[in-house]
Amino acid sequence: MTAAWAKLRELGFEVKTYMADIDDDGLLRTFGTVALDFSELEELLVHYTAKVIDPTDHAIGLATLAGLDFRKILEIFDTLIRERTSLRYTAVRNPPWKKTEQIEARLKPLVSMIDKVRERRNHIVHAYWRPSFAYDAASDSFIQTPEAAESIKHYRKTDRGHITTRTRWTLAELQTLSTDIREAAHQLNDFVTWANALVAKHKLFPEEDY
Repeated sequence: MTAAWAKLRELGFEVKTYMADIDDDGLLRTFGTVALDFSELEELLVHYTAKVIDPTDHAIGLATLAGLDFRKILEIFDTLIRERTSLRYTAVRNPPWKKTEQIEARLKPLVSMIDKVRERRNHIVHAYWRPSFAYDAASDSFIQTPEAAESIKHYRKTDRGHITTRTRWTLAELQTLSTDIREAAHQLNDFVTWANALVAKHKLFPEEDY
């Protein structure tokens, strides 16, 4: 890299590009896939949380959750599963299931998995995107990196003021996120099936009777 380029980068020079300049079809398709996969996970979470809120009237649960963000719904899901499997709850309303430890042992990693893909998805959706560039010594210029893009996010901290972070994402990393979101949805479905079988007499997630 020439001294001139090095000084420009040191001063914060950037190649001025925009989201519309990303012309990699694979990247653009994967952005869409991440969004669609997450919407499927969110719908499943809402569906199952609504069942736990009111096992006899699914619509009551859906109305309760309407307008809440994903993280809040996940917190409600986690809290209500623990409550409905607690000794206090089951002793008053049903014979104790004595399955609390088994359920919580599987619930904790599931909630953690879902929350982690939520954080990663949010970084994708709530960031500004542009092509990624790398310095090419042969031409003494920056060239666009294939199958990669850069996300930019802005923060504010009281003691530091404005902060900008830049993260380079490859197509493979975005595809991995999409796969992980689908796996979280799969694990959520598996948990519901397993929990219902474990406590078959008093299902946590009763089927709707329409």
